Amino acid sequence: QLRSPAEDPPWLARELERELAPLKGRRFGAAALAAYEAKLDAEASGNRPCRIRIRNGGEVLLCDLKKSCPYDPEFDATPETNDCSYILALKQALEIVGKLRPLPDVDLMVSPINQDRFDVDVPIFTRHRPREPRSNYVLLPMEWQLHSWQMRKHTIAVERVGAE
Repeated sequence: QLRSPAEDPPWLARELERELAPLKGRRFGAAALAAYEAKLDAEASGNRPCRIRIRNGGEVLLCDLKKSCPYDPEFDATPETNDCSYILALKQALEIVGKLRPLPDVDLMVSPINQDRFDVDVPIFTRHRPREPRSNYVLLPMEWQLHSWQMRKHTIAVERVGAE
């Protein structure tokens, strides 16, 4: 919830409670997120969650995107799709919301990938949450709902057909 829960619409509390239920009210502080990042540094290769830090009501600080969305020409035939665009779209949306209503200081682990299916130690915010194992994944809006250009990419083809 935002800084003023009394001003939030009634449905928001129910939706958050439903989506956050697997976390069972547990708190995950900076130490837990740092430990998870260290585990990723030691084990993970390829795309991995990005730690986004929100500070001062709406300043959004990103992880090193080259670590979260690395490009390896040996394994990635389409490097243009490995651009962390979801993380960038979420950053823009958070900055806009932060201008409208101050956000609390919080760190979020956000997945840049389309298929999250591993058990994780901390909450991972994602656009595609697995049904099982549900683990600690928390669903966020799809990319096209967060960034105006993403929606525009989908409508360009329709406009071209309509112009013919």
